[in-house]
Amino acid sequence: MKKILGFLIFFFVSSSFALPQCPLAKDVKTNLDKVSVYSVNYNGEFLGYSANKPRDYYGTKSLWSFSLEPFIKNAKNKDEAISIAKKAISSVHGRPSESDESGYHYCSYSTTQGFLVKLYTKK
Repeated sequence: MKKILGFLIFFFVSSSFALPQCPLAKDVKTNLDKVSVYSVNYNGEFLGYSANKPRDYYGTKSLWSFSLEPFIKNAKNKDEAISIAKKAISSVHGRPSESDESGYHYCSYSTTQGFLVKLYTKK
């Protein structure tokens, strides 16, 4: 009986510390119609466009925030930046690399355009 109780305690304690599961690449490619961009400036200098998507579950139990890195620098305007972002997001492939920083779990995906798609959620 003590062994069973010990196992159950271990199981519940260890499962409460489990990291969120990264979404599949195919799920990251969803909702492309919701991609938006905004211009990033620093001290009056244009740095590029930052691409965003609304928070989503991407087929998991966790709510994920989205970023596309680095900034989109070669776009002439917002419409072109959105088109570049959508093309990059739709090319996400492979398994993500995972990391943990400052209370967040990160899943980073490669694209064929050289961008990095990052999803992050609180641990």
